[in-house]
Amino acid sequence: MKKLAYILAGVAMVAALASCNRELTFQHHSFISIYCGNKTFAEDAGNITVPVSIYNNKNGATITVKCTDRTAVSGTNYQLVEPASGVLNAAPGDTVKNIVIKLIDRPGIFDGNLAFNVSIDSKSDDVELGPHDNVTITIKDNDHPLVDFFGDYTMKGVCANSNNGLSYPSWDVEVGPDDEDVTHLVFSNVTYFSAVAYHSDTKDCPVYGIVSDDRKTITFPFPQASGTLSGFGIDDKAYTFGHTGFGGVYVTDEVEVVFTLDEASGMWITADSFGISHPSDLAKYPDLFYYYAVNYSNFNPNYPTYFQKKQ
Repeated sequence: MKKLAYILAGVAMVAALASCNRELTFQHHSFISIYCGNKTFAEDAGNITVPVSIYNNKNGATITVKCTDRTAVSGTNYQLVEPASGVLNAAPGDTVKNIVIKLIDRPGIFDGNLAFNVSIDSKSDDVELGPHDNVTITIKDNDHPLVDFFGDYTMKGVCANSNNGLSYPSWDVEVGPDDEDVTHLVFSNVTYFSAVAYHSDTKDCPVYGIVSDDRKTITFPFPQASGTLSGFGIDDKAYTFGHTGFGGVYVTDEVEVVFTLDEASGMWITADSFGISHPSDLAKYPDLFYYYAVNYSNFNPNYPTYFQKKQ
């Protein structure tokens, strides 16, 4: 009997609500959030936008935003355009309001990459703050002193791809800036070993080269850490190193490999030898140097080791 009474009571409640014409409603808070992650723009990008999203915006919202200098300086490197007052007013139903910032191009002036923050400073009391209330904008400087070197290159060199065979392959190299030193360039895939046999494990095997004042030589100090040996089940780093040639002495002490510009052909050619390997215990992994296609770069006038910028 009690069970039946409960059922009848529930039916009566539903009927009463229906007779009063009431609707069951769910209350959702309005909230705002910056709708993008950290971004990088070239300094000549002009006006950029940072979108602010307003969710469940029934009553409108007032949002105060601000830009905060880090290494970039307001008025010198960037300028808040919209809202000029710093206050965004969202009408009821608005879902997105854009913060507009002008990046100030300074051609011929190299400051390095610079950054500033954009954040939500305050908002209406009836609006909640979402999970993303700030973003970092990085301005990429176009006036790096070595910008002419940046880009895609073809590299070619003699390679021992097995104990019994030699080849003269070419492969792709990317060149870009070193964020810590403007006299350095960062090269990916300098060795054929890193470019082909072992690409995914070494994350392109980046190494740096030092450009001379006359811009006619690029010197690679070796050894340099250049990825890992995880592809071989070895919990250690790979190192780019110098050596004396085929079957010669592998040198893991400090050596320099120098590429010199041949201005007629645009080729950067080296007479030095280098490769990639386990950092110190060479005897422990003897097959690593031959079987896994280490680039030897042994100089031969008919088969020079060089890199050349793609057209």
